[in-house]
Amino acid sequence: MRSISAVLVLAAALLTGCTGSATISALEAPRTGQDTLPAGAEGIGVAPESARLAGEKDGYAFYLARREDDPSGTSVCVVIGHAEDEDGWGAGCSTAVSPADEAVLHEFRGIKAIAVTDGYDPQEKVAAGWEQLGGNLLVLMP
Repeated sequence: MRSISAVLVLAAALLTGCTGSATISALEAPRTGQDTLPAGAEGIGVAPESARLAGEKDGYAFYLARREDDPSGTSVCVVIGHAEDEDGWGAGCSTAVSPADEAVLHEFRGIKAIAVTDGYDPQEKVAAGWEQLGGNLLVLMP
């Protein structure tokens, strides 16, 4: 009977290790001045204080943020916009994030961006032409 109990405890410990929380460390980073969304990004459904600049490429800025209507704080949004176009900003959001997963894919003006959790292996996407901007964002430009 002891060996069965020991096996059950070991199995529970292993399963607990597999179900780790989905972390997007960019969203947990301390806020800086560059994390402020531009005026054109108001009203797109994200909580402005949660926004973090994830990267810039070819005049576009990419932010990660939380949904405005998410009291649990488990959502993730990708915000894309052009630095010179205050009216041209968009966001795509998920309601929950799974460990080692692509959290949300957002496409805006032909640009695709994926928010990924910590520990995500981007090799397949990079081989397909995606570029990693920071630890939690992959971008595919047209």
